Amino acid sequence: MRAPREDKITLDLEGEDLDPRAVADAIIAVENLLKSLDVTGSLYEPPEGVEYDLTLSELSIGSAHLTLMAPRDRAEVLQMGLSNLSIRPEVPRGWNLKSVQALIDLGKVSRKRGVNEVRLGRHKANARIDAEIQANAEQVLSTRIMALGSVKGTLYRYINDRRRSAALRDYRTGDSVEISFPPALTSGVRRALDSEVEVWGIVERDPDNKLVKIYAEGIEVIHGPDEEVESADPVGLLGGDWTNGLDPVDWVRAQRD
Repeated sequence: MRAPREDKITLDLEGEDLDPRAVADAIIAVENLLKSLDVTGSLYEPPEGVEYDLTLSELSIGSAHLTLMAPRDRAEVLQMGLSNLSIRPEVPRGWNLKSVQALIDLGKVSRKRGVNEVRLGRHKANARIDAEIQANAEQVLSTRIMALGSVKGTLYRYINDRRRSAALRDYRTGDSVEISFPPALTSGVRRALDSEVEVWGIVERDPDNKLVKIYAEGIEVIHGPDEEVESADPVGLLGGDWTNGLDPVDWVRAQRD
């Protein structure tokens, strides 16, 4: 007999005289969480281009107890992720930063009037969205991975204020990458505006391994803004060991101090 395509997700808001917005906010957070999960190859998902809708099958008020019907694989990935985040601060398998943010948003419902506790999970196996799981989720979002590296793209923004910042469009992903640079690179960055460049230094990635920032130690123009040009000499603070023997993370901290 074929397994059912849907599974029950229960959402419980324990308390008295609940703020009606608590129920609405909780449903939105759970919907965002479920839809963000990666269930590639699932046998229970609708065809590509077809959206599924969560079905509210039961609702009781006093405290608020809701039962939502969701694709079975999403329910499984949700439950495993909740279990993982209750133990350690890491992005669970099948989750991403949007999923973690949605869980944090659900936890904030406990601050609404009348709500004493929030629970979520597969039917009869729901987990408390308590301070510990909230702290682990928040730590995930604040985690950054630092290492030596480089990035190529079009330099489209330059700001020469106290912070000295710029930004480029990564040619591989199309994402915007913030650039922080020292005073010695100011003229080189300014001249490279609207050009295709390569920047190297300490790269910062988020827990999804997305490159979000680079602390530049050098920049080279690859192509000018209008036509291909011969590359100029790289502009940088070069040396045999430009981090002075420091670990990349410690080097960045030293620049911030």
